[in-house]
Amino acid sequence: MIRQVFDVPEVVVEVTAHELHALACGTITRAQAPADPAAGADGWARALVNLLGDGYRWVAAWQEKGHDRLPDFKRDDLSRRLDDLVERALAAHPPRGAGKQSPARNLALRLRQRKDEVLRFATDFNVAYSNNIAERAIRMIKTKTKVSGGFRTLKGAQVFLAIRGYISTVRKNGQNAARALHDALLGNPWTPALMA
Repeated sequence: MIRQVFDVPEVVVEVTAHELHALACGTITRAQAPADPAAGADGWARALVNLLGDGYRWVAAWQEKGHDRLPDFKRDDLSRRLDDLVERALAAHPPRGAGKQSPARNLALRLRQRKDEVLRFATDFNVAYSNNIAERAIRMIKTKTKVSGGFRTLKGAQVFLAIRGYISTVRKNGQNAARALHDALLGNPWTPALMA
């Protein structure tokens, strides 16, 4: 089962009953090119993307071997490299005083403060690297409201969302959506197995 992390750059979202938290690395990867033109001048942002890419590839390789987390030496390497990049970024983007800081500095500070959450995908393979699944789930609703301007009734919106939620859950669990809808309409809905 894959736990999903939501794409909110400054907020950590609870994803399990065990209160594991993570930041979506896809968000960080997109945030590495902030509006500040000087942000990429020293190359730390590109190095950050490469670091997260290394972590993503390592997780995929170790997952294929049947592991549920990266070995200590790989996690330590990711952690050390992230620390080095954050310090490099903070040195390249010094504080501006009491006022608003540059986007690059804010990102570096957030990475330092939330390092465990950023690297959660490497310590628990059940936590997804990015939030693409969550974004896709929301995209259908946004498209529906753009095309039709919204729902005519609250009941119509609730029914639409219940069906979309069911289809999404079925697909995430590797089931055939058409077969599951057919079975549900015949009174035999598919339900996911309960986690212990």
